[in-house]
Amino acid sequence: GLRPSRIALFGYAHVPWMCSRQKMIDTSALPDSRERWTQINAASERLAEHGYLPIGLDHFAHPDDSLVTAVGDDSLRRKFQGYTRDEAPVLLGFGSYAIGTLPRGHVQNELPLKAYSDAIAKGLLPVARGIAFGGEDRMRRDVINRLMCGLGADVGQICRRHEVDSGTLDCDIARLAPYAEDGIVDLKDRRIEITPAGRPFVRLVAAEFDTYLHRNPARHSNSL
Repeated sequence: GLRPSRIALFGYAHVPWMCSRQKMIDTSALPDSRERWTQINAASERLAEHGYLPIGLDHFAHPDDSLVTAVGDDSLRRKFQGYTRDEAPVLLGFGSYAIGTLPRGHVQNELPLKAYSDAIAKGLLPVARGIAFGGEDRMRRDVINRLMCGLGADVGQICRRHEVDSGTLDCDIARLAPYAEDGIVDLKDRRIEITPAGRPFVRLVAAEFDTYLHRNPARHSNSL
């Protein structure tokens, strides 16, 4: 009845090593991958019945919303809290544990709240850690952004735009062979296309290009 112009529909992320209160949850009571898949399909179908169009992975919008236009003109962007058409190079995160983006890297604020508040009271930036971008980080970010936003990426073209050999990410593309066999992606000449059936799995496809995720896969929640 509220008919919002857009909806962000995120799956629950069970990360008790990051959020200690989640340790109180009986994991046997959580839905398994099959049940989560059923939930995703049911929600998508329900929203479609009410005229919402799917945007990327987990957003839905009315046809006259600017996000739908952004899909058409390739101006859609993925940021920490979902999709936007904002191309600002700086994103400032306010509050404990908030993440910000700067032209040269990411920063994350203090957690717990007391550490965040104490830093502010002392006139200090409440930043706990940061990571600087390298050239390869920017290239991989572009690939991931195109997959998450446009459901496809010309990896060879992106490599050339970053002035590296077009085959630089061929090993990453090779890991997508099982996805192609399952009908999740179409692969041709370093071009990746997410199929309609593969849309719910786009996060998994994009993750194959995230070198940091591969280094420590146990510290993240499952996509499905």
